[in-house]
Amino acid sequence: MNDAERAIASSPEAWKPADPDLLEPALAEIGEALGTLSTLSLRLEKSPDDRDTVHAMFRAAHNLKGIAGMLAARKMELLARRLEDVLESLRKGALAPGPDVVDRILQGTDGCSRLAGAMRTGEVLAEDVSTLAAGLESVLEGAPPGGTSPPPPPPPSRSAAPSAVPESRRAEAATAALPVRLGKVNQILNLVGELVIRRTGLGERTRNLNRLQSEMGKAAESLRAGRDPSPEEIQEVGRHLRRIRSAFGAVCEHLEGTDLALDRILAQLQDEAVRMRMVPVSELFAAVPRIVRDVSRTLGKSVDLATEGEETELDKVICDHLTDPLLHLVRNALDHGIETPAERRAAHKGETGTLTLAARHEGGKVVLETSDDGRGIDPGRIREAAVRKGIVPAERAASLTEADLYDLLFQPGFSTARAVTDLSGRGVGLDVVRSEVAAVDGQVSVRSEAGRGTTFRIEVPLTLATLQVLFVRHRSEVFAVPTASIREVVPIAPGDLESIGGSRRCAWRGVRLPVLPLDELLGMERAAWAETTRPLLVTSHPERPAGLLVDAYLHRRTVVMKSLGTLLKQAPAVLGTTILGDGRVVVVLDPDACARLTAAAPAASTRIAAADARGGAPSILLVEDSGVVRKRLADILIRAGYDVTEAKDGAEALACAEGRSFDLVSTDVVMPRIDGYELTRRLRTLAQFQSVPILMVTSKEDELDRVRGFDAGADDYILKPVHEETYLARIRRHLGGNR
Repeated sequence: MNDAERAIASSPEAWKPADPDLLEPALAEIGEALGTLSTLSLRLEKSPDDRDTVHAMFRAAHNLKGIAGMLAARKMELLARRLEDVLESLRKGALAPGPDVVDRILQGTDGCSRLAGAMRTGEVLAEDVSTLAAGLESVLEGAPPGGTSPPPPPPPSRSAAPSAVPESRRAEAATAALPVRLGKVNQILNLVGELVIRRTGLGERTRNLNRLQSEMGKAAESLRAGRDPSPEEIQEVGRHLRRIRSAFGAVCEHLEGTDLALDRILAQLQDEAVRMRMVPVSELFAAVPRIVRDVSRTLGKSVDLATEGEETELDKVICDHLTDPLLHLVRNALDHGIETPAERRAAHKGETGTLTLAARHEGGKVVLETSDDGRGIDPGRIREAAVRKGIVPAERAASLTEADLYDLLFQPGFSTARAVTDLSGRGVGLDVVRSEVAAVDGQVSVRSEAGRGTTFRIEVPLTLATLQVLFVRHRSEVFAVPTASIREVVPIAPGDLESIGGSRRCAWRGVRLPVLPLDELLGMERAAWAETTRPLLVTSHPERPAGLLVDAYLHRRTVVMKSLGTLLKQAPAVLGTTILGDGRVVVVLDPDACARLTAAAPAASTRIAAADARGGAPSILLVEDSGVVRKRLADILIRAGYDVTEAKDGAEALACAEGRSFDLVSTDVVMPRIDGYELTRRLRTLAQFQSVPILMVTSKEDELDRVRGFDAGADDYILKPVHEETYLARIRRHLGGNR
């Protein structure tokens, strides 16, 4: 590089677009060029003699340079020029496309991508790209700068793990650009044209009705003229009324036809609008080849990537939301699943492992699977780690099924890794994968076979724009349940149920199906059982089906679901709402919450039995000033078999503590009268609370607040919003250590 280029590469560039209107389309073209370079670089590495690939890459680099020059983005233009030089040398045959060359091209592409991100957000282009530019120049000179070989690609950082901020991700998706084919736009315009025609006809019918109303008024006036009408006048009025009746019939017939036509057009318009948001899964899979290449090289593994069903379409919003979860599962497969070549040889496998990404439509949903042919998951190690971390008591862990053990992988902070690496082993990821998938109304499950491999399965709805639901009635209220989450509806009589350890079960297809009345799902007071047969909605959870008991099944319909944002965030069984034709608002329920709640039933009965052996259930003093949060936490604790005493602030909690002992205290921090810090300090002065575990449950997340809590005498500090399974696991751990 000359001095001028070196100054451009190393100095911060306060860049602003000369024409802001051109920025978005220009960045879209930059993204397309960078995507082409990244994808074709991987193809070139596998097929170095493919001249068409080199030509396509050269055109992409040339286009990138031209756009950067037009935008006066000098750093990007410099990198693009160097990329173009390297590709021109490859095109002329003066340079061989080896792995080192591909490394340099990908590093330059990554640098341009980071610059494009800064341009999009209006930041100063502060990155020093001189090393990247020098690396590309060194390829042309035949030796890396400083006489060293190109550095291996850095391992993906933990920041690449999925983020637990689904609302912000939804906001980003809402403002993202969406390419739409002209044919789709034309189809929608045609349908809008039909609507305009029908609307014009509807206006004409309305005017006819107004004229008929006027005619009827005149006929009525002639009969109320204050004198007895003659027979001739009566006959004339009769003929007039018959004409009006005939005209009314014609208008009604036209209105019925218009109504049917509007239904048809609106249904087509809705379908076309949904299709506009559909994108092929190949868009979701696009980043995977690069991840597989870089991670497998870092780990010293040989991995082939196979994809199936890339043409499968799903909602663009869902597609964007699944990017991080999918990439995290891919990294897990490469790090935990697929073995090194030496390990595979010892296991009598081929040295090269296979990672397969598959997508397909199944039962009104889109199913995505990541499968590897690696070592599989050892249930014994999961059981051992769960007991060691206090997530499950040892006696309970021994009775867990394989499916239950796999489900523990999604617990916050859970990991079976014995060594910490940059890729995994820090307990970050799978719990967030589940929450991210759940944020788009999906679910994730896992199956594995020791020595043969592991498959993670993600099920998501085809679209979030519309939803087919079952309408049900329960205690005079109407609710909606997504049909995709219901396997079947079966009638059940009171005699079909049996009570086991405080939970209900019924026989269904050869298994004991856990049953949850809708009252309990919503945290309502349990209603008395009516001595009649009622419908049971059997959920379609792949591992733990459950039955949702309602009073009546009404009908099925496609609706538009509306999100309530954070309004019902503390209600885990609520997906959103929909509005009926008469204006009523109906809550849309999440049947998969049944599986989460009933999954704890065996553990709860075990805990209750153990408590009975000691002379009663463990007692917990629950202190929380928010009535909604207090009720939710109390419901969680009561379902888990604990004896709960509630207090709305620290002063009331101290009154409860006078002359009485508890096995554990769960307290908020910010409360009126006496806060959680002061409450903890005062409790510690009482003899009966010297060794009682005290848990602070709060939204105060600063490290200083946490230190203040432990200084006051707290044993644990849990941040809101509270995850039910995490909350119970912490409580079990402290109670177990206190027994």
